[in-house]
Amino acid sequence: MQFYELSSLFAIKSGRVTAADLVPLVEASDFIPAISIDDSTADSHDWVASGQATQGQEIAMNLLKNVSPALLPTGFFPAKIDSGWCVLSFNEVESDCSITFFSKNTTHCIESLREFTQYISDKDYSSAVFSMKPIMKRDASEGPIALKELVGQNLGDFEEDGTWFDSDDDWGYTEWSTLFNSWGYQKPFSHTAWCIRMEDFEKQILNWSKTSLNELLDFINAKV
Repeated sequence: MQFYELSSLFAIKSGRVTAADLVPLVEASDFIPAISIDDSTADSHDWVASGQATQGQEIAMNLLKNVSPALLPTGFFPAKIDSGWCVLSFNEVESDCSITFFSKNTTHCIESLREFTQYISDKDYSSAVFSMKPIMKRDASEGPIALKELVGQNLGDFEEDGTWFDSDDDWGYTEWSTLFNSWGYQKPFSHTAWCIRMEDFEKQILNWSKTSLNELLDFINAKV
């Protein structure tokens, strides 16, 4: 998938898309389903038995391909020739999408592609940059999930009190499961999500946002 294809779709649909609109773009791309199936997260055993654990591990590893090698354990990944992985989540109630991704040093979420693409259309780049939020911890008052809390964890530890499930064998309390829930992972009744690779994602979002943010900060500093 190309990001410009997605932004063009939102423009054509006046910001209100359907799952049927998105499926052709997704199916023409490399993708992994990124939403739970019914009751698969009831406990660690069910998650593994459902096959969701293997998918979850693959999603996590793909997202980490955008991260700076300096933050990853030695030998964690080979040369990153396929960065640009993100999670595209469709909210059926809002007829809108979010995009969750990692940049080199932090986590990000574009919570509303409808708003984001409108900012770009209006050339309101500062609002577009600041609409990208970090992924918050389960208790949002504790701030965002730091990448250092995600990298280096054993993504294959599916046991109780491991990477994905807490000591009570509950989903949604560890850093990785909290991250997954941020895009509606446990809400198959209202969300559809895919881990996909956008071929122009780094150029269109990661590099663009970094450059624009630096320019914006330079402007702000010049005015202080």
